Amino acid sequence: MFSQDDDTYIISQGAEVHLSCNIGQFSKIGYGTHIMDYTTIGNRCIIKKFISISPFSTVGDRSIIQNSAMVGMGNTIENNCRIGSETTLDSYVSVGQHTKIAPCVNIQRRVHIGAFAKIGFSVDIDEFSVICDYVLIRPHVKIHNNVKIGEGTIVKTCSSIGRNTSIGEHVKIGSRVFIGENVIVQPYAIIGDDVVIYSGVIVGQGVEIGNRSILESNVMVLAGTILAPYTTAETNTIHVYKDIPVIISEVNTGSYNSMVEGGSIANTANTANTANTANTANT
Repeated sequence: MFSQDDDTYIISQGAEVHLSCNIGQFSKIGYGTHIMDYTTIGNRCIIKKFISISPFSTVGDRSIIQNSAMVGMGNTIENNCRIGSETTLDSYVSVGQHTKIAPCVNIQRRVHIGAFAKIGFSVDIDEFSVICDYVLIRPHVKIHNNVKIGEGTIVKTCSSIGRNTSIGEHVKIGSRVFIGENVIVQPYAIIGDDVVIYSGVIVGQGVEIGNRSILESNVMVLAGTILAPYTTAETNTIHVYKDIPVIISEVNTGSYNSMVEGGSIANTANTANTANTANTANT
């Protein structure tokens, strides 16, 4: 262990850096920081105060790690990343280039976060999850283990995503949304605020789910369907459209006329349209 201040890098008094570490040019290591065996710090990095970096980790060029963060064993943080204060990265986490992670984030082991992602304050990501490039996760989101979130997806504040769930590319998930385990949300879906989606649900490509809707277990919503706000889709039902999207409404009426099994809602809608046309002609 040593302390050094020269023209190539600066290690503050009170910092500890193992002799096997490689510190890049013009990098700065702050007071009280401990960098362990065989760690590599790139060029022009700023490693601030009271940080712990475990063995065999790599921090890319021009990255910044804020005060009191913890970086576990075998982590890879690529170039131009920002790791917030009091954030914890468990072992074998990888963070893509230009990604920003806010303070007080907890990322468990073997999580992959892609490039140009933004992870908000106090987000919790469990083990084996994959967050792809350009994902935006707002503060206070909980992501359980083995979740995949596709490129360009947005998850807003205080939402929760259950284990073994797959979220496709460019999906928009509103605030205070609960998504259960083993759910599939296909690309370009839009999920409104305060929506509850229980386990085993499949949400098709381009589906729109209105605010405060509830999708019970094993519901399937096929591509292009629009669910109006406050919809309740009951267990083991299929919501579909033919030719044009069906807007499901008139919910919570007891008989739940908007419910469909096997695609009959499209036929019901077409029948209603035919009847309305006939009434107009008679008038």
